Amino acid sequence: MNIRRYKPSDRDAVIRLAARMNSKGETHIAYFDGSEETMVAYLDGLSPSPEEGFVVAYAGDTLIGCFGLEYDDEQNRTWLHGPVVDSPAWHTIADALYEAALAILPARIDDLELAFDLRHYRGIDFARRHGFEGWKAGSAVLVYTREQFARITPRPCEGLQDAHHAAFMELHDLAFPNTYYTGKQMLDMRDDTYALLAETRDGSFAGSAFVEMQSPETGFIHFLATVPTLRGKGVGKALLEQAVHWVFAHTEAKDLALTVEVGNPTAIRLYERTGFVRERVIRGYRLQR
Repeated sequence: MNIRRYKPSDRDAVIRLAARMNSKGETHIAYFDGSEETMVAYLDGLSPSPEEGFVVAYAGDTLIGCFGLEYDDEQNRTWLHGPVVDSPAWHTIADALYEAALAILPARIDDLELAFDLRHYRGIDFARRHGFEGWKAGSAVLVYTREQFARITPRPCEGLQDAHHAAFMELHDLAFPNTYYTGKQMLDMRDDTYALLAETRDGSFAGSAFVEMQSPETGFIHFLATVPTLRGKGVGKALLEQAVHWVFAHTEAKDLALTVEVGNPTAIRLYERTGFVRERVIRGYRLQR
């Protein structure tokens, strides 16, 4: 077995391996989906680049594993994208990839996170063996398809107004403390790939949704939040309808996904009533090194 840093010549093999393994619950990791199209967009959008943050494992000329890093200096945090392994010696290769990945992770980054489908028993065992602790009961992944969109009345999208930036950032910090994007980062990221949608009530900011086109085929709602005093008044449903419209009315996407904690049945009921269907449950694990 040969483990080394990623090279551009590894790209196609990594895309095929990761897409194949992530299409099955028992080998699924979070952060990218089970299609080659999504993997292409994922690799292109990584920070740092795959050449800086990815390691691969080969048996002869065959790629049998990979492990990626994505980190944010502002939050002093890294998301571990792996281990992705296709071999009977799963644990041995996974441990070796992890060691190689940590060797290229800057020492200043000491907050590590990874996540697996609850059916990925080897991944969950890997996290526990290396001292990670489960920090959520689990997050349900729900998906809305283009077929469902064809049956609804389109809803115009409302972008976040400049006057509401401060209110948006305050709500984001309240609803999603210490998460992977800050409110300021999302304001700066808005373009054809990322949309920051908003709802107002009587001219005041009422809630927001941050949506990404992760690939030409797949959209993802990263964050959706309603001002606490306006919960139960249709703001969340309106934001979902905006997100659905933004993804399906302007692109050729096949589906739109989101995640929600399994301990939040109110939100799950809202998503399911809007047409989202549960696909899997993911659990995250964290380690302070």
